[in-house]
Amino acid sequence: MIVHTLTSHSFRRFLLNKVNEAEDSLVPLALLCSFERMRALLHLPDVSVDSLSKELLDTVAVILERSSSLHVDRENRRVGRAEPLGDPVEVEKLVEARSLHVKPFSKDWTMDGVFAWFDAIRPVRSVRFRRHAQSKDFKGEVFVEFDNRGVADEVRKMSLEWEGAPLKMQWKRDFIESKKASKQQLEQDAAFYQQNDQQANGDENIVDEEGFTVGLLLAFELDEEALTSVFRELEFDSFGDRLGLEGESVSEEETDEDDPDLEFDFGPYEKVQELDPEAVDYEVVETDDELRDFADRLADQDRCAFDTEATSRDPMTADLVGLSFSREPETATYVPPPPPDDTSADAVLDVLRPALSGEAEKVGHNLKYDLLLLKQHGVEVG
Repeated sequence: MIVHTLTSHSFRRFLLNKVNEAEDSLVPLALLCSFERMRALLHLPDVSVDSLSKELLDTVAVILERSSSLHVDRENRRVGRAEPLGDPVEVEKLVEARSLHVKPFSKDWTMDGVFAWFDAIRPVRSVRFRRHAQSKDFKGEVFVEFDNRGVADEVRKMSLEWEGAPLKMQWKRDFIESKKASKQQLEQDAAFYQQNDQQANGDENIVDEEGFTVGLLLAFELDEEALTSVFRELEFDSFGDRLGLEGESVSEEETDEDDPDLEFDFGPYEKVQELDPEAVDYEVVETDDELRDFADRLADQDRCAFDTEATSRDPMTADLVGLSFSREPETATYVPPPPPDDTSADAVLDVLRPALSGEAEKVGHNLKYDLLLLKQHGVEVG
């Protein structure tokens, strides 16, 4: 675990600078032990480099000497790579070739926990968490580097689950390329909308592929005779009336109520039903405990209907304001993110993610909108 901490530490650029500054490419072992993750692993307080004891450094040196990728000097005071690092660009290509992007994981899980879980399946070199740029919170996605591409491919083809949710695994390079493509599409969309805004404000005229100015209103004179003929053929009578087109009038014989072709049986009249609160079981999730209890119940279902509430009809820009679920008639649960106890929206989605991404059948109306909206908020519906 100590070797894992050294090889996957976030201060790799800092260490690289220290390695380049040293003539023999070795860095002080005490410096490594002063890093936050190493201190936590060694159960050390916030100590300085000079205050670390000889006994502690000797113990760590003995452990590091077991690694085939590290070299410790004779005095057990400095450590470095057993083999030169090589060209950073080529090294990064090799790392990508044997690395997978994997999701989803619980937000409260640790890097060491994920490392140990994968290492029990196949030998792992390192694990890197993907975090939100501003909050630095764990996104529930990781990059896992294995010993070689063959081992990584074996794991990629496995059917693995995390807390009941199937893990989605792809090559790291494929994930990076897909993110680049998404970013380019967003930039193109933003440029398009910016152009529309400029045109609407009179800043410039934008011409489309046909040579028309975008946003320009065009008026055409209708060929009433030809249009009436088309509407008559398609039986668009009411549409023609709305446009004020004069078509052939329909005779009384054609609208005779006795015409058997115009007789329809609509069935008996049914009175509009009113909601009876006593006959339904509707609930609203208001606390984190209620949310987790509902998520457990939802995960046990093999089929459920769901719907989302949002601030816009555009799923790419809308904010999520609510989710509703139903497992059977006259039974439903509404989950507002955030609920009244101020549990964050991200935390709500993290709790619901295993159930939403599971294999249970999902039912809904206009699901394309709901799927895109949830995807924009980091949830891939299974």
